Amino acid sequence: MQSATTQSPPLAANLRIPAAITTALLVVGPGVSVFLALPGTFWAAVGIDDASFHGVLGGLMILDLAAFFLTIAPFLVWMYRAAANLGELRPGAITMSPSACVGWWFVPVASLVMPFRAMKQVYLASVASPTTGLLPIWWTLWIVSRYADYFGGRSVVDTASVGAVVVAALSVGAGITCVAIIRQVSAGQLELQEDHRRTVSLASEVGHVTSQR
Repeated sequence: MQSATTQSPPLAANLRIPAAITTALLVVGPGVSVFLALPGTFWAAVGIDDASFHGVLGGLMILDLAAFFLTIAPFLVWMYRAAANLGELRPGAITMSPSACVGWWFVPVASLVMPFRAMKQVYLASVASPTTGLLPIWWTLWIVSRYADYFGGRSVVDTASVGAVVVAALSVGAGITCVAIIRQVSAGQLELQEDHRRTVSLASEVGHVTSQR
């Protein structure tokens, strides 16, 4: 007879790949933002002359934009799976469906609030010892950084402007806090998976002993 331990699906393991990809891209994007906030004297010091200066900065802005859009898919896959896992690991712990946790990101106006609520549910249901203030700090930095960037925080003409420095600082902060959330949720669900495995295994053993009496 095959053991329940073998049959128990490795639910939390499905977070590893999207979490790793998202984390890597969250390092690239904010990192590029820091370079975009550096003054012209830095670029001159590393050998970038005036003729290629704007080309280099333009390339960095394209890389930053690419990193942002490439982050969307693995992050949303991670969020969907994290919410879906809780359906078996902690039934009833969250009220939003996995599809809603992803879908709210694309709804105008509601996307300013509902994705935060979805993440809050997933985070609190997954993490045994939540970090106080982590979620609101992440969400505030994320929202402000996006709008600051949208309304002209950076340009290839004026590097090291106040806007560029602010966007860089906000992007780094949002990236760090998002990575922290991803790591805590992923680790928390691995612990929940192990608890789930032990519970299923114990129930199977008790049932096996009972059936032999």
